[in-house]
Amino acid sequence: MNLINKILGIKCIDCGPLEKATIIERITPLLIGLNIKYKSHYGGYNFIHYK
Repeated sequence: MNLINKILGIKCIDCGPLEKATIIERITPLLIGLNIKYKSHYGGYNFIHYK
């Protein structure tokens, strides 16, 4: 994470254990498909934390 945080414009956050990665991996093809369909180059994840 320290290496990623040194890249300008990128913020790395710890999302928990590796088992959570499967959730993101399942959403990625949907996100890519939506970006292709709507010709967007900026679509991405937006995580919101509510307390």
